[in-house]
Amino acid sequence: MQKLLQTKVRARTYWGRALATVAGLGLAMSTAQAQVDTYQFAASQGTFTPLPTTATVVAAVQDDDAISGAIPIGFSFAFDGVPYTNVYASSNGFLSFNSAASSSLTNDLDAAAAAIRPLVAPLWDDLAGEGTGSAAKYQTTGTAPNRVFTFEWLSWEWNYSATAPVVSFQVKLYETTNRVEFVYRPENGTPNSASASIGISGTSTPVDFLSLNNTSASPTASSTVETTSIATVPASGQVYAFTPPPATGCPTPRNLTVTSTTANSAVVSWTVTGGSGTFSINYGPTGFTPGTGGQTITSATNSVTIPGLTASTEYQFYVTQICSGSTSARSNAGSFRTDCVTPLYAAVPFNETFESTWLSRCNTRDVPSNNWRNTPLTGNNSWRREDDGAAAAWDLVGSYLYSPTGAQGSAHSARFHSGYSSAGLIGTMDLYVNMTGAGNRELSFDYINTSGTDSLTVQISTDGGLTFGPQLLRFGLATAWQPKTLALNTTSASTVIRFRARADYGSTDIGLDNVSIASCARVSNLAVSNITGTSATVSFAPITGVSSYTVVATPSTGPAVTVTGTGSPVQLTGLQGLTQYTVSVVSSCAVGQTSVPVTASFTTLIPPTVNDEPCNATTLTTGSAPLASSNLGATATVANGYANPGCSTAANPKDVWFRFVAPASSNTLSVQVTGNPAGQVRLFSAASCNGPFTQIACQGSAGPNTAAGQLTLPALTAGTTYYISVSGFGSSDAQGPFTIAVATILSTGIGQLPQGEVSVYPNPSHDGTLTLSLRGINTTSSVKAEMLNALGQRVMIQQVPVRGGSVDQALPVQGLAKGFYTLRLQVGENTITRKVVLD
Repeated sequence: MQKLLQTKVRARTYWGRALATVAGLGLAMSTAQAQVDTYQFAASQGTFTPLPTTATVVAAVQDDDAISGAIPIGFSFAFDGVPYTNVYASSNGFLSFNSAASSSLTNDLDAAAAAIRPLVAPLWDDLAGEGTGSAAKYQTTGTAPNRVFTFEWLSWEWNYSATAPVVSFQVKLYETTNRVEFVYRPENGTPNSASASIGISGTSTPVDFLSLNNTSASPTASSTVETTSIATVPASGQVYAFTPPPATGCPTPRNLTVTSTTANSAVVSWTVTGGSGTFSINYGPTGFTPGTGGQTITSATNSVTIPGLTASTEYQFYVTQICSGSTSARSNAGSFRTDCVTPLYAAVPFNETFESTWLSRCNTRDVPSNNWRNTPLTGNNSWRREDDGAAAAWDLVGSYLYSPTGAQGSAHSARFHSGYSSAGLIGTMDLYVNMTGAGNRELSFDYINTSGTDSLTVQISTDGGLTFGPQLLRFGLATAWQPKTLALNTTSASTVIRFRARADYGSTDIGLDNVSIASCARVSNLAVSNITGTSATVSFAPITGVSSYTVVATPSTGPAVTVTGTGSPVQLTGLQGLTQYTVSVVSSCAVGQTSVPVTASFTTLIPPTVNDEPCNATTLTTGSAPLASSNLGATATVANGYANPGCSTAANPKDVWFRFVAPASSNTLSVQVTGNPAGQVRLFSAASCNGPFTQIACQGSAGPNTAAGQLTLPALTAGTTYYISVSGFGSSDAQGPFTIAVATILSTGIGQLPQGEVSVYPNPSHDGTLTLSLRGINTTSSVKAEMLNALGQRVMIQQVPVRGGSVDQALPVQGLAKGFYTLRLQVGENTITRKVVLD
């Protein structure tokens, strides 16, 4: 039948059974020293010889989860220090010497129920003998005092649901030597969900046993660790033998136990039958070589305290009896782990971010520092840093993780694996803190639990963790990291703050981060407002009893700005423009008593440009190379003597200003801009930079986020200062870089092409067609053609290719409204204009 739980024992099927018959007292006395955990193990190669047809069939065992009645051994066989004459066979691969035995399908050499011990187990698992050819038999052969009892499981199914016989095996019990042998032969089937134990188990408490670690030709037998996961059939003829040591006048100590442990000592004890000697105890870290390694102490009694140990360390120890004139064999190993290092009580203020690798104090990387304790030490309900669940032997380590893995920009946090812990299981993280001293103490931390019914509660102990008060905080769902606080009213030097998590199984895990204890309460409702390119206002809810607040604005790059105030709000100045800042506020209650920082982030705006106003206008020189500029951060100038919009749609043009002095020249001037942020160019006259301003000319682009191009200026007064504003076409156009130049328009003065011809026809145009014809072009490969409406707005622009020095090109004017237009041609350095009528 299926093995459901590791600790479950199946109900037995009863057949008549007799009580074990005890052999003579002399034999019992001579074998009393032969305890299971002192048996000598050996592996060898032999031959599996099936029992003959004359062997006695035990039909009751040829079933699933069955136990036989008493089976006579045929002689007195001493096992675990007691002589027996009967055994009880289980279909699950073991022989018991106990008349009360049931057929347990749960292989458990180190903790089997007393009712089925002592036993020998050649292959203890959830087996069955219901298959084709399956047979259970026994036979006693030979003559006294060298008889051999053999019990055989022939063609057995491993496990009960296997589709074909998997293995045959035998137990042999030898008279006089009391030797136990297991012999095997593979069959044709394949093990199904196999998880067996192989070994022997005695009657002592705690249980004395020997367990093989595998089915190879040379396994090891352990008296401290049971292997319950064997899944490979031993080779044909493989023999595993267990032989009791010969009786001596100086018996070997056994039943090694650990009475108690501390961080640096352990009290161990043992039992012995006879000898009246003293004892040598050899001990060392697990894996040391007994006899030549470790340290040795002696004891006149069967108990001793081992001193000078290291905390949180696995140890083994061996005991040898020293008798008058002889010495016993060395015992099997006892083992223990020393207690954890005594927790240290943290001083206030305290801060834990969980960023560092955790320490191994009671288990593998089980605490972030010596101020913490984690219970249980391992398992899915044991806390660990969020990326180190393997240290606690979690299942599905990478599943059920929350995101992000840390709060306030950190990378790591403490994690409770509730997603794969059975519902209702508890895991605790205890923080030890010395809370003596003045100040209003406050606990703060960040918490996340994105789904499920799992929860986290906070409790306080003031007696070092002996007792805890009621829950002071309880949190369930938190879809993102949330800050939590708790006022701490205790002044105990042995305060323990418990974070108690409860699992729900199947939802995301619980996260804990940035645990802090401050000696002054922190502010709340932190906000940043009135943000400009150089300043911002920080406000918060003040705390009673706080004498001052320190506000620090730290930029992504560059120096921080620090301001100290006695209340809210606090004004920050001298900030960098277009920069991300993290602002923190720390409360100060007295000297040395400060709060945990409360933080927020903000980004300053683009700072105003230098030439944002007319009086800061950038000076341009006529005929100079284009100037690289920008209207990034520009604001709308208050109209003074003119109205908005100009020749675009911008009712609030975010403009920058330039100025130039008109030269003493008869050439026509133009303002030429490139770059989409320069969508409108306006020319003003004014007596001073303070205005009022009179608009003289305006050039707008064809639409939002496109360049205005060239603004041809009317005749200007030489020596007079004129002002130019540049903005986007619309109020919401993107701001950014552009170029600007005041240029001289080189032309013939009569609007003609030097040594060439210019014609536009038909003009007026009555049918929406307009053709441009040019001849004698020798200096350029293309001509720029622009149509300007009566307001000076550009409504068409086209780059026309020159072929063979000529242009014959239809212009796209069909969509233009009827009216008067100016056609402006740029041919190399020559600007030519023509009046055009569309009707």
